[in-house]
Amino acid sequence: MNERWTKAMLDLAAAHAVRATGCVEPNPLVGAVIVREGASGSGGEVIAIGHHRVFGGVHAEVDAISRAAQLGRDVRGCTMYVTLEPCSHTGKQPPCTDAVIAAGITRVVCARRDPNPLASGGAEKLRAAGIAVEFTEVSPRAIELSEPFVGRLTSKLPWVIAKWAATIDGRLATSTSDSKWISGPRSRAKVQKLRSRVDAIVTGIGTVLVDDPELTCRDYPWRRGAAGRAGAANSGTAEQTGPLRVVLDAGLKLANQRHARLLTTLDQAPLLVLTAPGQETTSLAKRLTDAGASVAAVPLAGDGSRGLSFRAAMEHLRAQRGASTVLVEAGPTLLGSVLQGDEQGALADELHVFTGPLVIGHEDAMTLAGRRPVDRLGEASRWRVVDVRQLDDDVRVVYRRARGN
Repeated sequence: MNERWTKAMLDLAAAHAVRATGCVEPNPLVGAVIVREGASGSGGEVIAIGHHRVFGGVHAEVDAISRAAQLGRDVRGCTMYVTLEPCSHTGKQPPCTDAVIAAGITRVVCARRDPNPLASGGAEKLRAAGIAVEFTEVSPRAIELSEPFVGRLTSKLPWVIAKWAATIDGRLATSTSDSKWISGPRSRAKVQKLRSRVDAIVTGIGTVLVDDPELTCRDYPWRRGAAGRAGAANSGTAEQTGPLRVVLDAGLKLANQRHARLLTTLDQAPLLVLTAPGQETTSLAKRLTDAGASVAAVPLAGDGSRGLSFRAAMEHLRAQRGASTVLVEAGPTLLGSVLQGDEQGALADELHVFTGPLVIGHEDAMTLAGRRPVDRLGEASRWRVVDVRQLDDDVRVVYRRARGN
């Protein structure tokens, strides 16, 4: 195997697959490249590229084979590079392995085995048909692509993304809670794009009372709505343009904020208020439901904070609201607690950190403040960098949780 060439092809497959972010979940993002290899094995001609485009639609392998047919290109004897092992079961689509075998592909190179027990076994089926199958880890980009899918398979939680903007000295706001704007217009546009690709946006009542956010999806079409995969968010009005907005509000303080933007924009996106057990039957809850919001109860955290269990909130969104991907836009305390995790383990999977070109330089300025003390660095959650991008004078870094952490 020519590792440089293999990495380039799997990177190419991943680059195409990521275009469908927000359109295929809870299915995995998958890309496929069909290549007629050179005689020396040192390269070849790209015949066609495909990817899984929308939930319920054809998978990447079939998309690539169909693209080759449209171009009048013969794929018999070719190699297929695919980011995830071809499936061998019938779901909303027939087995990809059948399409690969029928097309006359003679070699398949995969970045990752399919962890779904219902869909695994594709490699064995292909080998039984005489097709050479290889697995390789030369493309971290292709491997990373499937991590949200794997995460959803192995937990009761959606894929949780936490986002915030901070100054160079790590402050999220001044001592008076002023945070507009730490980051610039291009960074804020990236946040809007991120919102367009999630099922739900979660915040805390503290952020609502201080910042009065809308949490709507502006400037970019909401992909999850178009794909028809937004669970309860899809049960809103026909004019709904954004993800389900969720407020963690143990005492239903939002009910006394009738002019809050979250309540005055219910024609654009639905609102769910999660509260403490018993609160969902009070007059405050009725005030919110009369305004058009939904109210549901989840357990308290049990850590003495009188706050809601973030884990229980996420389990509710996954099980009851069909949420595959959730974005957390909150204040320092909720963000800090989410990043720390709880006694059962991790709560966040991915971080989008925007650093603006400012220094506050005062000890009372706000920073992340989880509830659990960390006395040793070995107790701190660890993350790995998966993307760095300069946005004018800002820097955005995307992290994912370190493996095994």
